Amino acid sequence: TDNVKQLKLKQKEYSFERENPCNDGIAVIGMGGRYPGSKDIATFWDNLKSGRNLITEIPGERWNWKEFYHPDKQVPGKGCSKWGGFIDEVDKFDPLFFNISPREAPTIDPQARLLLETVWETLEDAGYTRHNLNGIQSGKYKTGIFIGCMYQHYHLLDREESGHKLAVSSYWAIVNRCSYFFNFKGPSMAIDTACSSSLTAIHMACESLRRGECTTAIAGGVNLSLHPGKYLALSSTGMLESRDRSYSLGDGEGYVPGEGVGTVLLKPLSQAVKDKDHIYGVIKGSAVNHGGFTDGFTVPNPDAQRDIVIEALNKAGIEPRTISYVETSTTGLPAGDKQELKSLVNAVASFTCDKEFCAVGSVKSNIGHAEAASGISQLTKILLQMKYKTLVPTINAENSSKETELLNSPFYIQKEAAYWKRPLLGEGNCAKEYPRRALINSFGAGGSNAHIVIEEYDCERNETADVNAESIITLSARSEKSLKDYARRIVQYLDKVENHEDKNIREGFTLQRMAYTLQTGREPMEERLAVVCSNIRELKKALVEFIAGNNDEVLRGSLINDTSAAELRAEGSEGREYLQFLVKNKDLRKLAKLWVSGIYMDWRLLYGFLPEKLSLPAYPFAKKRYWIEKTNSREPLSTGMPSMRETACIKEYNAVSPCDKAEVKNLSPAENNMGKPLEKSGDKALLKLEFKERVKQVLGDILYLEPSQIPNKKHFIELGLESALAMEFSAKLSESFNINFKVVKLFDYPNVERLTDYIIEQVDTSENTGIDIISKPDGSTGETGNIAVQKPEGSFITCKGAAVYRAGRIEDVEFGDINVSPPEGSEIQISVKASAVNFAD
Repeated sequence: TDNVKQLKLKQKEYSFERENPCNDGIAVIGMGGRYPGSKDIATFWDNLKSGRNLITEIPGERWNWKEFYHPDKQVPGKGCSKWGGFIDEVDKFDPLFFNISPREAPTIDPQARLLLETVWETLEDAGYTRHNLNGIQSGKYKTGIFIGCMYQHYHLLDREESGHKLAVSSYWAIVNRCSYFFNFKGPSMAIDTACSSSLTAIHMACESLRRGECTTAIAGGVNLSLHPGKYLALSSTGMLESRDRSYSLGDGEGYVPGEGVGTVLLKPLSQAVKDKDHIYGVIKGSAVNHGGFTDGFTVPNPDAQRDIVIEALNKAGIEPRTISYVETSTTGLPAGDKQELKSLVNAVASFTCDKEFCAVGSVKSNIGHAEAASGISQLTKILLQMKYKTLVPTINAENSSKETELLNSPFYIQKEAAYWKRPLLGEGNCAKEYPRRALINSFGAGGSNAHIVIEEYDCERNETADVNAESIITLSARSEKSLKDYARRIVQYLDKVENHEDKNIREGFTLQRMAYTLQTGREPMEERLAVVCSNIRELKKALVEFIAGNNDEVLRGSLINDTSAAELRAEGSEGREYLQFLVKNKDLRKLAKLWVSGIYMDWRLLYGFLPEKLSLPAYPFAKKRYWIEKTNSREPLSTGMPSMRETACIKEYNAVSPCDKAEVKNLSPAENNMGKPLEKSGDKALLKLEFKERVKQVLGDILYLEPSQIPNKKHFIELGLESALAMEFSAKLSESFNINFKVVKLFDYPNVERLTDYIIEQVDTSENTGIDIISKPDGSTGETGNIAVQKPEGSFITCKGAAVYRAGRIEDVEFGDINVSPPEGSEIQISVKASAVNFAD
């Protein structure tokens, strides 16, 4: 047939000699994620290696499955499944860490919140901060973000159906919020191709990097099951598996929905090598296509599924016989799974007659079908298998009919954990060992397909680090509790490194690599700790003592209240010369003392060569529950739009460090002192203290924060005062202080300290001028007239007119613009920056 001829033609184009060593590829340099039963990537690997079934009953916090479940698939209005793969604590979040107020936090789709956390973890895993990833923001460095997502169900939980819709039911908000917080200036795209969404997102990220649209890219997907309607709809179409297992490579009758969020950080391989990044693997080629017209909208096209494998291999320049693992898209739906395996066999068998040389597996057998996050869960599994050189078992595949379908083919189902051998092809002296290579299939229900070819990265370390050299280990956090949690994570990590079964993992660790990664790949925060040590034993001892409450073995500093003293010591030429002197003389203890006191350090100056980065534990977020509460009488206010930064008043506000954790406040605005007459104290300092507390009270009521949780010098943007809340804050300040406060002043006075000084000045000015500001319409006929201003004797105040459209009650007064003639003669033209009107009773 024509198809067979076409395959044979492509076979002729392929040979070992055709392997393209010049295909640079896209390096995966960072990784993060959460999956069912897996709070992080390390736990995910432990679960996969152990072959655990992570399917559970639907948690009661999601919905009461008993109200919607019936085992009989024919019962109308009921679903045939009560099972799924679920992420723990999706209701919890650390909002102020991401410049989001506790008031706004419950209104944000938990998918967006999970994505923020995961992207942060991915950057830290790669050893980057927002600042050094984005460079100097000159346009040379741009980070793109491409995320697969397909469900928007959180807003359906809002039974009150508030005008604000509580959660923004748009995919762009999930992704664009990440670009906003992390200051990413490359493409920012949400991608929905159903189950192939995240692998398509990864493909698009790779293509964007190749086109030069961005220099680094975040790619991945997020998927949650939040509403029973999803299960009812899937059940009505016959797509759900009714049993408590996912039979993705077994004999299934449908699929088990799974949750997941995962991202990777991508960079061109040559640049990643130059930057000494930690490289998990290399994406050698990728492709996307659609099945076109078939026998039905959700009926797959076998030719399209075969062709996409061949296209991706062609792009990668890789001989199919060197592939040793395939992560399939099989879900448990019998017809679709059978077709996929047949297409896969046809694609690879057309190039070789060899049998059973390539393992196939499916992460869905462990966690269920993560839908929009399916592709990133597959890629994460393969990268971990490459890291640990181990093929993990696919479960629930015993005595499967799919084994029969793969007989006499290049493939076999990987049902046990095993060492992942590199392919050795050829005979005798001509034998050649090839890298570990894998394929990933991801097919969408609507016919949109994606495929990726990935290869291990063989790192040859040329470092000559002195393993016994002293190093400065730095840790920082938003609070002392978080700092201790972070130290605890580091101790657990060190225990694993020391006792790891993989020799390469043990030998790949050096104290210098760890120190350099923590120094340059973590954002310095307020609570700081440093340890000067020469080996793991000394470091562990110091951290264990600190966790127990003893600071004798560590250097500590807290910048919660003020950093001015530290900044003063380092400013000017003398400060710079002193730091250079300490660096030159390797006075690590004094350098560590300066850092914990708040001094900025260019840590690279400590190293004759820049060490390679390590994958280290990520920051421990201080999470609390933020969810749509049916009994919540304080309606959250959110437009879902970006905050004050979107206005023209702030052109360039650099990414700021996160803030302290916060609890939702229980006081209502009516319970505070707003509107209480001001009692001016003769003591200037006491007056400022009184006013400052009043400002914090007003702001706290709006953001749902206690006044004690609001630092004096923290930028309002960092506290989550977005545009709509800023308008409310402005109005409440006017009411509380009996002044006419304009919202634009928040840009000039962006924290409590400066705003308090401004308010004191305004109150002083209004009292010292002696002006009795009383305005009223000139006439009582309702006709347009001027505003009369009463002023003290001898004051030089110029009256200007304004248009009042009708007289009557204050609430009914309407203002409009009036035309002002150009200046004539000796007149001058002025620009009014602010104005206010008071009305007499």
